[in-house]
Amino acid sequence: TANAGSAIPAICQGQTSAAMGGSVSSGATALWSGGAGTWNNPNNASTATYRAGASESGPVTLTLTATLGSCVVTTTKTITVNPTPVVTILADYCSVAGSVELFASSSVPGTTWVWGNGATTSSILVNTAGLITVTGTANGCSSIASLSVAEELVVDGSFTNFNPANPSASFITEYTQNQAFFTVPGTSL
Repeated sequence: TANAGSAIPAICQGQTSAAMGGSVSSGATALWSGGAGTWNNPNNASTATYRAGASESGPVTLTLTATLGSCVVTTTKTITVNPTPVVTILADYCSVAGSVELFASSSVPGTTWVWGNGATTSSILVNTAGLITVTGTANGCSSIASLSVAEELVVDGSFTNFNPANPSASFITEYTQNQAFFTVPGTSL
């Protein structure tokens, strides 16, 4: 006989399940299979674990096969694999003077947010330079995105604090500043 064991909790993409908790008849060999992920200790009906594939999502059927001589018995259980949200941050440098408005978005509907400053809305206003992070969580699965906000953007949102003496420390976006800085006499650059 083969017994797949009790239901096991849902996992996120790329996560490892709890032990399968299955059993087979005395003397029988066990083998867990199924899913697009990988198995750890698949020959042990009780302690085997399943690691979900990175693109796996939804219900996944896992099969326990017990073999004793020429007798083969199978049983199944289902594990739910929840998608891990792909989180991005978009910035609007012009909507609010003296601030940058940041918007979090996710590949999974219903994602909740926690920004590095503790805010729990999908958008925030930032008025200081630095690395800004947000954690998006959906169905118990989380991921983090970050965005670096530069001092020039917070000051006026237009990159006008360009310093030709130190271009690597400045941002250049305005056409005339680009042309004035990068024009080399006698060339088409």
